[in-house]
Amino acid sequence: MSQFSKKVLAAAVLASLSGVAFAEEAKSPVAANISVTNNYVWRGFSQTAKQMALQGGFDYAHGSGFYVGFWGSNVNFGNDGTGTYGDKGAQLEADVYGGYKFKAGPVDLDLGIMTYNYPGSDSALKYNFQELYAGIGWGPVSAKYSYANDFQGTTKDEGHYLEVNGTFEVAKVLNVIAHIGYSFGDGVKTQYSSYSNSAGGSSYIDYKVGVTKDYAGFTFGAAYTGTDVDNEEPAGKVGSAKGMPVIWVARSF
Repeated sequence: MSQFSKKVLAAAVLASLSGVAFAEEAKSPVAANISVTNNYVWRGFSQTAKQMALQGGFDYAHGSGFYVGFWGSNVNFGNDGTGTYGDKGAQLEADVYGGYKFKAGPVDLDLGIMTYNYPGSDSALKYNFQELYAGIGWGPVSAKYSYANDFQGTTKDEGHYLEVNGTFEVAKVLNVIAHIGYSFGDGVKTQYSSYSNSAGGSSYIDYKVGVTKDYAGFTFGAAYTGTDVDNEEPAGKVGSAKGMPVIWVARSF
């Protein structure tokens, strides 16, 4: 074999090995996550009566930008047998979502739909609902708008949610996170009519500030969250909107 042929063969072998290594290191389109928290808070309201929650999900992201996913958590919507709904309140939340992410110049855009499902709950309570959402991100800051034409609960009215989120790295040691959200619409007013400021209006603000730290493959977080709702602590703490600390540990795969 000539020196030229040997060089060509060597180059081909190296290219082949390089391709194998690249294939092995290529990012999988499927990702999973699991976390545990002392309190599952959604838009300022506790979903677990200020108790612990085990949560997890998975996502599939296609190279084109389309994605689908599932996320679940235990909840407590008055399912202790002593509340208004007896044992028929929700004990589980199972969300399914899908959308399309793409870039437009320097910003990241996200359009999709989210379905909130509460299997096992009394269908007359109408916990299940859907939202369309549109998000935009630029560097460490993002904003999102979510819309439901038939918001959660027995109302058939609309619900809207605007939120702004930020994650800022501090000295490469930890991240500071900040969130503010604004819920409004007749559906929101009806759903939270037992809370004094919602009864007099149709909107409220929620917020969260905290820190996260990645260590040994885990993400540790601690935050304080609350709302501007006046009547913040209902009986039994079900749906509490009172300012409260939240801590969590998460792992992604």
